[in-house]
Amino acid sequence: MSAAHPLSEPRVTPDGSEILYIATPRTAAPEPSSIFAIPIGGGTPRLVLKDLGISAVACARLPSTVCLYSVSKGNIRETFLFDVRSGKSTGSPQIDAEGFWSLSPDGSQRAFVAVGSKQGTIQLRSTSSGKTRDLVVKGWNGLMHIDWSADGKSLLVGNHESDSALLKVTLDGKASVLLRSSNFIAYAVPSPDGRLLAIMEASTTKNVWQIQDF
Repeated sequence: MSAAHPLSEPRVTPDGSEILYIATPRTAAPEPSSIFAIPIGGGTPRLVLKDLGISAVACARLPSTVCLYSVSKGNIRETFLFDVRSGKSTGSPQIDAEGFWSLSPDGSQRAFVAVGSKQGTIQLRSTSSGKTRDLVVKGWNGLMHIDWSADGKSLLVGNHESDSALLKVTLDGKASVLLRSSNFIAYAVPSPDGRLLAIMEASTTKNVWQIQDF
């Protein structure tokens, strides 16, 4: 499958038993992307759902069972709630500009950053009501990739004004620098216990960094 369908966005299901991922066709003609789930110990993948232009997927952690996926349509994203077992989506999608989002560990809200080199604001949007509040990151612009910390009390955000930086942003907008690099820092995914980070850094040579007790 991987030769014809590049795989991306690995995310753990709420109960931790499976890994979700997106398989995207290489063809130029519009074809549905797929979300698959594979047992975390290995095994045969199962198809969860198909849709055109799937660009992101994420789940909360138990006791929440909230799972979301997004599709890109031109310069907007539609984000749907779905059942990880049946693949059925529920309710109307939430509509955003093109950008990056992350689901809080308790499933209550999404943190969203719109695409744009001057972005200094994170939107926090309720997954149930859609109510949104702006979180202004004091003293920083150029925000992009975003992930929640394991405890849900802060956000891990890539900053790309000049050199790249990985920021830890508290929910009152205060930012501190965890890592600086001349390469492009993208996602920073925390371990469930919050002690370690897996950081994606793009360069001519690929590296994954680990930060302990951040």
